[in-house]
Amino acid sequence: MKILMLTHRLPYPPDKGERIRSYHWLRALAREHQVDLLSLTDTPIAPDHRTVLEKLVNNLWAVPLPAWTRPFRLAHAFFTRKSFTEGYFHSSQMRRLLKKIHTTEHYDLTFALCSSSASYLVNTPHPNRLIVDLIDVDSEKWLRYADQTKKLDRWIYLREHKKIANLERRLATIAQTLITVSPRECRLLKKIAPNANTFAIPNGVDTEYFKPETNEPPNKIVFIGQMDYLPNIHAVTWFAQNVWPILHHQNPTLQWTIVGRNPAPNVTELSKLPNVTVTGFVPDVRPFLVQAISIAPIQISCGVQNKVLEALAAGSPVISSPAVAQGLDVQAQKDFLIAKTPADWIAAINLLLTDQDLTARLAHQARQSILQHLTWNHIAEKMLDSIQTPPQNAKRASIETEHE
Repeated sequence: MKILMLTHRLPYPPDKGERIRSYHWLRALAREHQVDLLSLTDTPIAPDHRTVLEKLVNNLWAVPLPAWTRPFRLAHAFFTRKSFTEGYFHSSQMRRLLKKIHTTEHYDLTFALCSSSASYLVNTPHPNRLIVDLIDVDSEKWLRYADQTKKLDRWIYLREHKKIANLERRLATIAQTLITVSPRECRLLKKIAPNANTFAIPNGVDTEYFKPETNEPPNKIVFIGQMDYLPNIHAVTWFAQNVWPILHHQNPTLQWTIVGRNPAPNVTELSKLPNVTVTGFVPDVRPFLVQAISIAPIQISCGVQNKVLEALAAGSPVISSPAVAQGLDVQAQKDFLIAKTPADWIAAINLLLTDQDLTARLAHQARQSILQHLTWNHIAEKMLDSIQTPPQNAKRASIETEHE
């Protein structure tokens, strides 16, 4: 097939969230099909990054989103009654180029990643088949943000929830298949768009890159994530206030490292706490997983946390909140532990610090589960199947995925 792939950020380097997923989708599609890539980019493309992408695609079109235009794009969204997310990724150049491409090229399939890029296809003629990988149901995420805040922020988040939900409904009317990262996200989408054809495909892990480096028991804890992302900020500040004081008192030598780019000011402040380190950006997170318990105390969670899957693949014992556990395609208590209350967290961490047999068993079983079900090669087969699945069978395919 000849496929046009649309992304709201270049799928390289695969260093965060949707970029990891889009990069592996692009690699899988390019192995079996002829692919053109049309993408927005908010930073100049490094020559070596361009080289990697050009080896995968027939044509590469990258449309810049200059930072200085951001306030105007957000204002445009407000006055045109669109979501701020659509405004953030608004580009007249992108719209014109997409129209020209559809005029001059014939594609068997358009594959759009996230509602941000798929929004360009609303009210735009596209005679070919359309599949949208929403990853997460973003409208639900904004609703959860609203539940955690008050006053003006709450109004902004509720507005975003309503606007994104409307966009997701519109996409359900024009796309033959909507992909999400988990059966739970499919169910959330069905509440918004009951007639949507959905297909659940989890995230995968590069198990050659993330693999166990030691059999030594853990002696520290680590949180890894994008540290200007609201759910991550909320997670580490909640943990610092409710868990760390008692945990540190019980384990005076225990170290907690918060790893991730762009730490918000209130995250940076946590480095003033005893035995807490905030690293900011690091080129390689793997050294921080060695002999570490990986924690995910995230209360506002949608989809699947890549960093949790990577920790499991690397042999790091994991403790997660119930919210994170809902999106994981591995088994609680067999592959990882769940903690909800501060007392649960303290007990679970102390257990893993002292019970070496349990720690080793969790690490081994989690790694085996990842190897059996969640390598990117395995996940890519599901994605390739989704583009071959006739629309009338997409609902059935999603249900089968849910019960795997």
